[in-house]
Amino acid sequence: MIRTITLRLPEEIRDSARRHAATDGVSMNTWLIRLIDAEISHRATNPDADSAPSPATVSAPTIRQAGARVIRRARPDAAP
Repeated sequence: MIRTITLRLPEEIRDSARRHAATDGVSMNTWLIRLIDAEISHRATNPDADSAPSPATVSAPTIRQAGARVIRRARPDAAP
């Protein structure tokens, strides 16, 4: 079953996701599904996943295997 959700994204993130999806030759919806699926898979295979790591901690190979690209950028609340 497929459910529809409303996702509010800052314009910069939406534009960046749209560009990455276009580069991968998929819709933004498909690109986001693959990214979310990669994070879920990562947490399912990582025993420490309950500590809610940042999405940036998902390994790039895991993301690439799912057919998506991760956008890495410094977060203001991230430790140096």
